[in-house]
Amino acid sequence: MKKLAGILIAVVLYTAASWYVGVIGEEKFRQQLAEADAVNQLNGLALNIREYDRGIFFSNINVTMDYIYGGSADGAAFHIDSHSKVQHGPILFLRGLGVGLFSSASTIQVVTPDDDINQSLTKLFGETIGEVVTRGYFNNTYRSTWKVDPVNYDDAESGASIKLDGMSLSVSGRYTDRNLEAGLALGEFTMTENGAPLVRVSPMNGQFNVEYLTDVVSIGSGDFSIEQVDFTVSGVPGTIEGFSIVQKQQVVNNKIDTSVQFSIARIAGPVEITGFEYNIDMNRLDPQVVEQWMQISNSLSTDANGDLEAWAANNEQVFYSILRQAKADNTDLDVVIRANYLNNLVEATLAVTPNELQDGALFTPEGTVNWLPLFNSTLRVTAPAAVVEQSMLILMVSQYMGTYIQKEGDNYVFNARVADSRVFVGAEEIPQEIVTALLAAQAAGEEEYEDGDHDHHHGEDHDHQHDDDESY
Repeated sequence: MKKLAGILIAVVLYTAASWYVGVIGEEKFRQQLAEADAVNQLNGLALNIREYDRGIFFSNINVTMDYIYGGSADGAAFHIDSHSKVQHGPILFLRGLGVGLFSSASTIQVVTPDDDINQSLTKLFGETIGEVVTRGYFNNTYRSTWKVDPVNYDDAESGASIKLDGMSLSVSGRYTDRNLEAGLALGEFTMTENGAPLVRVSPMNGQFNVEYLTDVVSIGSGDFSIEQVDFTVSGVPGTIEGFSIVQKQQVVNNKIDTSVQFSIARIAGPVEITGFEYNIDMNRLDPQVVEQWMQISNSLSTDANGDLEAWAANNEQVFYSILRQAKADNTDLDVVIRANYLNNLVEATLAVTPNELQDGALFTPEGTVNWLPLFNSTLRVTAPAAVVEQSMLILMVSQYMGTYIQKEGDNYVFNARVADSRVFVGAEEIPQEIVTALLAAQAAGEEEYEDGDHDHHHGEDHDHQHDDDESY
């Protein structure tokens, strides 16, 4: 009798513990979503719990995420549905035996505004894209792994064949903050057409971390690498070797320093390029400036419906505030592109510093956005004479020799700069009336493009209306 009573007590205690763990798990889950709400709103994301059915030992959760295109006439949304089965601890056996707060298995379904894309996703992955398995522990940590099975798709009509050797994304962090560390492994990808190779991408591996400085501003560092990409364009084969991306962000004296490096060891094709580098450095950026920019950048689509002039006018004072702060902090941007072509180094450098705008300087007298006063910048492109004179470049640039392009030793050099709204190319200053005309032409071109796109949709609506009339 005592043994039976002991067993019953153990069952009751475990049931109570499992129920309590379920309560704690729901509390932490809702807390994480609430903490992410501010940054989600700035990014145009809406994350909602559609269902949280908590039982004693298991819970079922349905979460949706929508990305709204504010400038879209029909309000189309990029929609993700996640359905999760959650087992409460302390003893876990869902997707493996263990001890912890909870274990969950989630499916992901993606729906876009484009039916063709939706059909393609279903053909490639099925109704859901892989499974996410998450383990939560009593020390406030978690680990999630999203695995996508290998894809092997053949389209008999087009003769196209796509293969992907699966994917795995692992994320770990703590419930007490939104900082995280992650690792990505993407299997080999191949695409052929009627048996002929088009693209082969070797496995990609990467890792990254994210650290939040405020509720909405974060920094991140990471690296991604691909050993080789083979491709064929118009029957001509090519190869990219040693592709990598490295990003480093850190806070120095309460300001953000960012460095991004794209590099390719070798590009082989009709011509060969080695040692390609594309480096971007931005230093001394105030987190408050980042937050201000995030707040107004999303409003370009949500409030201004893609109208650049209206967006700039709505946020004119914010622009001035951002630039004044950046000027005070000596924020700068440097871009360097270099590569070896025909065994010679070709290099381009761009340096940008902000200006402190006076009120009203953002617009021309005609009312168009005037980007020139925002920054001072210098651009320098250096190409060895051997490269220019032994390629088709000589035909393109010969008429600009001595004015826009100068000969310096064994190199041809192109210099351009913007200083206090004045534009210089080589030794020549571009007259202000030409600069003004170019700005006006650019604004008119953008407006004409938007009007044409609007007329296109209007025409479609008219055609649909005509079809409806005929149906009667």
